[in-house]
Amino acid sequence: MAYRSQLWEEAKKKCRLGDEDIRMAKEMGLNPKSLIKKAERKAKSNNII
Repeated sequence: MAYRSQLWEEAKKKCRLGDEDIRMAKEMGLNPKSLIKKAERKAKSNNII
């Protein structure tokens, strides 16, 4: 499934990924939405402490 480049750009920004990381994620078939969701969850748990 192809995802919009806008979602990949958002994942790149929120997860602090580089171009090579995004390329590998696409090759592995990862979902940019799940990457964004995991980054937000991690940020939220870091703010609790």
